Amino acid sequence: MHSHPWRRAALATLIATTVLGCAGAQAAGGPALPVTGAVVAATMTCKVTAYGADATGVKDSTIAIRNAITACAAGAGPNTVYFPAGTYALKDTGIANPTLKLAGPNPVILQGAGRDSTKLVEYAGVANTTTCPGGGTTPGPACPVRSLLGVAVDGSTVEDMTLDTATYNAGTALGTVANNGTYLRLRVTHGSLAGGFFSVYFAGPAGATRTTPTFNTGNTIDDLILTDSICDDSLSYSFQAAGSISNVQHTGSRLALYFVHDVTVTNYRYTPGPQGCGAKKQGFYITSPSSNVTINGFTSSGAGGVIGQSTPPSANIVLNDYRLTGSGGTLEVGDVVGLTIQQQSGTCDMGDNVLRINPSAPGTLVAVRNCSLAMVHLASTANALLAGLSFAGDTFTVPNPRAVTFSDVKNVPVAVVFAGGTYLNCPSKAWFSNSTAPVFAGANTMTGYPC
Repeated sequence: MHSHPWRRAALATLIATTVLGCAGAQAAGGPALPVTGAVVAATMTCKVTAYGADATGVKDSTIAIRNAITACAAGAGPNTVYFPAGTYALKDTGIANPTLKLAGPNPVILQGAGRDSTKLVEYAGVANTTTCPGGGTTPGPACPVRSLLGVAVDGSTVEDMTLDTATYNAGTALGTVANNGTYLRLRVTHGSLAGGFFSVYFAGPAGATRTTPTFNTGNTIDDLILTDSICDDSLSYSFQAAGSISNVQHTGSRLALYFVHDVTVTNYRYTPGPQGCGAKKQGFYITSPSSNVTINGFTSSGAGGVIGQSTPPSANIVLNDYRLTGSGGTLEVGDVVGLTIQQQSGTCDMGDNVLRINPSAPGTLVAVRNCSLAMVHLASTANALLAGLSFAGDTFTVPNPRAVTFSDVKNVPVAVVFAGGTYLNCPSKAWFSNSTAPVFAGANTMTGYPC
């Protein structure tokens, strides 16, 4: 999962080899010509069209944009590299990957005129017969696929533009190995190219692994529209701590939270894409041992998400106002010490979908609070590993064609606790066979129990 082609380059290989400066402060619409060796003052604006970038999308703008970035990065700033409204073609394949780099020595603000006004298009993809003669299908010497933008300097900002790697089925649209980055009001369109080319890739520090973890911190994503056709992680937020993702409209594959700590996701709207890889269209996937992850207002019209099976387990995962609006989906729960699914300020409603609990090791604890749900399935081979399952204030319903609400609740060593809720339809006491008897506490409305 973490063999991404450009990440292996590490920070040192992303440092620019040429330093160009802005010739004084640039007035709105005024010239900003590169002057070799010039000292750049703070809070400058380097407009890419003044460096020769073509906003019509006809000519290649790669070198012009790289020069503008290098110029603004030479000053303490952070300075602004500004893209007037238009389309900017990135066609130069004779350069290192990724095509554009924020590599310092200082952070810059990469700013467009709005995500519906400024677009950057990566041409080096497998759907481009110029870069891939004969129509290549995989990256290689005859098909030099590129990713669009890499960020390797702390404190950078990318905002108000579209990053397009879908048109020519190119690599990652946005990747970073830096800290304290801000990514605002972006649109990302990504194709089907797999092999580590995630749509948006927060990779963590170079060399980070689950056995020797290190973390990037403080990275923020807000107001993202993401569309992809990939059968892999789409938004991969990996080895991150003290970060946040908010206000995302995502159509395609999945959000991957890979070994993260103290991360908050807010208002994430997920719609499965048309790609034929249902197993990867999971809504979200949390890889252990993640901890202190809070997801507020996740809504999916497809699958409900996965909390992975592996040890050590994840811990302290909270799903607030969690909603599944489709039918026949699953929230798959593997190994987690402390999963809470609850209503907070909105609605917690799993609809006609399944909460499936299937740990691989002892210790999983799950609590559901003030939610509406149709079916709970405990994988029978893993029930003996369950450390706790409780419900409080929940409404259990069995919409057709569901026949039961609980299934395979067998050989559970702990009592399943119902503390104040409404339970409808109780067709079989075999739910709790060979298990500790369930505990009903508080004001419960039960129909037909014991069955």
